[in-house]
Amino acid sequence: MDTSSSTVAKSQVGRRVGPHIVFVLADDLGHNGIPQRNPRLVAPALERLGREGAILEDFYTASTCAPARASLMTGRWSYKSINGNYAWFWIEKGLHQNYSLLPAALARRGYVTAAVGKWHLGHFRRSLLPTSRGFASFYGFLSGCEDHRTQENCCPRCPGDLAVIDLFRDDAPARGENGTDNTGSFARESCAVVRRYAAGIGRTEMHRRPLFLYLALQDVHAPFQVEPRYEAL
Repeated sequence: MDTSSSTVAKSQVGRRVGPHIVFVLADDLGHNGIPQRNPRLVAPALERLGREGAILEDFYTASTCAPARASLMTGRWSYKSINGNYAWFWIEKGLHQNYSLLPAALARRGYVTAAVGKWHLGHFRRSLLPTSRGFASFYGFLSGCEDHRTQENCCPRCPGDLAVIDLFRDDAPARGENGTDNTGSFARESCAVVRRYAAGIGRTEMHRRPLFLYLALQDVHAPFQVEPRYEAL
């Protein structure tokens, strides 16, 4: 009787893969864009994170959108993995497919992966979409810039002066879901991801299949818009 497979199976029981990970990417946030370095800013949640967590003083990244997230996803200098900081919806560029990305590596380790927010790493063919690069689910926009409220791509229009509503769920347009400010919709979707994960995975499986949630916010990226309730501040 071959017991090798059962021995391996038993060795996996109770094995903790790793912690849950929620990675929040702030798009185009400058050095003085946090209250720890700019006393004029009122951001109590960020202040609390700084007090209770750790602030990295030496963290090097590109200063623009696509190159910064390309480095995060590949662990490489951005010039090695992506061609510029394209933003047009119709342009045929994307993150080189010879790289295996962070979510794919975590998925191989047992993680359940989800992405919410801005992708901006290619979308002109299906193999470049988030759900083809290691994320089990995606909700957000694919290009580099959009109106925070209408979700219309804010870069030069597609040939023929065609406007694009850039809001996707997984690999298909999120029809009828646009028209809500991205800040609130991305926050609600992130909470929904956690609830769906907790309900679907079961408490006994969480230690073997932890969650990796990648939340790529657009808030400080152009066009500079806030929800109406904040405009008077």
